[in-house]
Amino acid sequence: MKNKTVKVENVHVEGLDELKKLSQDLVAQAEQLSNTIERINQLKIVVSLNSREV
Repeated sequence: MKNKTVKVENVHVEGLDELKKLSQDLVAQAEQLSNTIERINQLKIVVSLNSREV
């Protein structure tokens, strides 16, 4: 049995654009979540420092 090479061009995968959009949305949400967590941690530090002063 001989190996054969096939050249494929212009392949269209159904739903690929939607998948790209969903992945971009997911990255954006992950960044927002990261920023929210960072802000919560900053607030925890402030609250912790303020409670020591009381």
